[in-house]
Amino acid sequence: MNTKFDELTKAMAQTATRRAALKKFGIGLAGMALAAFGLASNARADKAKTCATDSDCNSSQVCCSGHCYAAIPAWCDPTVGCCCYSVGGGFRRYLTTALTPCYPSYSACYQFCENSGTVIP
Repeated sequence: MNTKFDELTKAMAQTATRRAALKKFGIGLAGMALAAFGLASNARADKAKTCATDSDCNSSQVCCSGHCYAAIPAWCDPTVGCCCYSVGGGFRRYLTTALTPCYPSYSACYQFCENSGTVIP
């Protein structure tokens, strides 16, 4: 383990040309931009399918604004609360709402669940 750390520190201590440093910086910046805007995972990835009615979606989905979303689960009673639940695993685990975007209080519940904090396993 110490040898890998030593190798890393030696590699970081080596001199580099400005061109090489700028190239690495640019690649890193482009990678961050892609991660932030283009390649970030979406909790509702099932919305890519387009629809006109619920029958155009899978049996466990509903049509909302022309896209298929997971239906509100049986355990969720939107008249009582926002139905927050955890998505993902490990350090990528977070809270979201089980409501569909067409539900009237979706935006408020989405913000509420998101601001409730990260769920620690």
